[in-house]
Amino acid sequence: MTENKLCDIEASLCRMLGSGIKNIYQFKHGKNNKVYYLELEDGSEYVAKQYFHHSLDKRDRLHAEFLSLEFLHDNGIKNVPKPIMADYENNIGIYEYIHGEHIADVKEEDINEACNFLVKLYELREKKESEKIQRASASCFSIAEITGIIDNRLNKLLGTGEINENYRKLHDYLNLEFLSNIMKF
Repeated sequence: MTENKLCDIEASLCRMLGSGIKNIYQFKHGKNNKVYYLELEDGSEYVAKQYFHHSLDKRDRLHAEFLSLEFLHDNGIKNVPKPIMADYENNIGIYEYIHGEHIADVKEEDINEACNFLVKLYELREKKESEKIQRASASCFSIAEITGIIDNRLNKLLGTGEINENYRKLHDYLNLEFLSNIMKF
């Protein structure tokens, strides 16, 4: 990220939080959104997320995620980031920073924790407020939905044409290896 872009986002975040930022850095893992770690001058820590928006995509990703996390927190689920504030004009959400560590080896306790979380989500579906929660863009509730998403994405990839060498390699892989292996099942 260029120094100017980091200064722009830092200035926006300072305005939102009403405080100076002692430390800021961008996480490198996100693809669609830009995610930043923030440490304020008072020592408090946050995560800021600047959501990707394309003019052809009518979804409001910030609104959907912010409302979902608010709903979870309001209903006692505290192992997700607490939403702090949102700037809908600039597509920025600020969330609680949760200290944790990357799970390299999944253990039984990790699986149990994930299952308990899913049970809580399942129970919350009956709450009236849950009707306001939007489905995630790639959420699937059946095998047919999963295969539909895969087919749709595959057709988009196959329909791109040969723009350059990398696309040709992708087409070759999809046509010669991927599709032929799927047909075996």
